[in-house]
Amino acid sequence: MADYLQQLTEALAATHTQAEVLTAALKPAMMALGVLSGAILLLDAEGQLNVAAHQGQNDRTVWQDGPLDPELPSGDAILRQEALYFEHSGDLTAAYPHLEEKTGGVAAVASALLPLLLDGRALGVLILDFKAPHPYTEDERRFLPTLARQTSVALDRAQMLRQREVEAAEQRASAAQFRALVEASPVGMAVGSLDGHRTLVNDAYLRLLGYTRAEYEAGEIDWQTLTPLEYRAQDQQAFTVAFAQGASTSYEKEMRSKAGERLPVSITLIRHDERQVVGYVQDLRAQKAQQQQFQDEGTRLTRQVVQGVTALEAEQAASQAFVHFAETASRVTDVDQLARLALETLQTVLPGSSAVFYELEAGTLAGPATHR
Repeated sequence: MADYLQQLTEALAATHTQAEVLTAALKPAMMALGVLSGAILLLDAEGQLNVAAHQGQNDRTVWQDGPLDPELPSGDAILRQEALYFEHSGDLTAAYPHLEEKTGGVAAVASALLPLLLDGRALGVLILDFKAPHPYTEDERRFLPTLARQTSVALDRAQMLRQREVEAAEQRASAAQFRALVEASPVGMAVGSLDGHRTLVNDAYLRLLGYTRAEYEAGEIDWQTLTPLEYRAQDQQAFTVAFAQGASTSYEKEMRSKAGERLPVSITLIRHDERQVVGYVQDLRAQKAQQQQFQDEGTRLTRQVVQGVTALEAEQAASQAFVHFAETASRVTDVDQLARLALETLQTVLPGSSAVFYELEAGTLAGPATHR
């Protein structure tokens, strides 16, 4: 038995898949004990037993898929979590009277049923059937539980490897989908760390900064110089918030293009993994130009309003001056006083101007008599 146990250990150590484990587990057992047939039934997530492997007797077995039934030796061995040995003809049917009725076949002369357990968790059952009575020796009763334990460990390892392969495939698919979304986005996007390293950028991002895909792939872009020094602290704070809360608020900054132009942009950072964020970069040049246009138009309209108000105020002042002149002149009889009133009125209407009043004497203008 020691040689078969060594063969079993080496064979199971070389397995990677469930199918390989099941084949490696059955072969040494059948060779060591002269077994008529062997089968391994595994429990699925719904608690059903399914025939996962079978060897011998023209590739047929009486053991079938079905529920974990304590009235069948396969279910009983798992539920009791102990090996069951039947050495003589009629022992199985005596212990389980409904066996042939439920399996639809004739049980073997002798059988061994070994539950596959790992840390108390049932994985399935390994069944060996003999064509003749088979009293189990002490070596066999030591070998068979060891066979079951090593098979359980190998099955668990194969399942973990399979799960890792599934997770790796899902991660690759997710990464490919993410890359496709980034590359197709019309918004500039970049995946990178605070030190400036970029692991993924899309064409919209490169176009914004004036770089080509070839320059990016050749590593010719100095990412550290893209952000002017005065915005570094703002970037640091946004990175901190994104890692702590999952995303930063949008903030404005400037980035340098390849040509050295300072581009106004809006940035939003979203945590991507333990070291990197996804940066969404929106070009604000058109928005800033429109804002400047609105501001210039507002300034122009304000100037027009002020000028209009000033003209209106001047017109109102002139009108009031002429009304005052008319009212006062109607009461004045002295020519000099009337001249002064006229000159004062003109000065009010035309501030900063000068005027002269001449008198007609003997057909000749004499003066100036009064001036301002």
